[in-house]
Amino acid sequence: MASQAIVPDQETYPASALALSAEQLDRLTRQLAGTVEQYDRSAEFPRANFDMLAKEGLIGLTVSRELGGRAASLSEAIRVLGAVAKGEPSTALILFMTYH
Repeated sequence: MASQAIVPDQETYPASALALSAEQLDRLTRQLAGTVEQYDRSAEFPRANFDMLAKEGLIGLTVSRELGGRAASLSEAIRVLGAVAKGEPSTALILFMTYH
């Protein structure tokens, strides 16, 4: 099934708002945790999780702002990956592969 790319609005993520708060990361963890059993049992690609991450601007977290990303630091990427891994480890593994 083909899907459209989800691109976050650049005005939504100003440079001053790069770092996610602990509350935002906790919310992300809880949302992803609700999908663990479904994806573990079905072995499907966690598309809905990546749609959510895209809407939050987290797939392009480490991409330069000139290319549409958030230009986050390594430490910020690790914070996000940690929150994702706590919620849904398979999603975190795939997300990690996009952060290079």
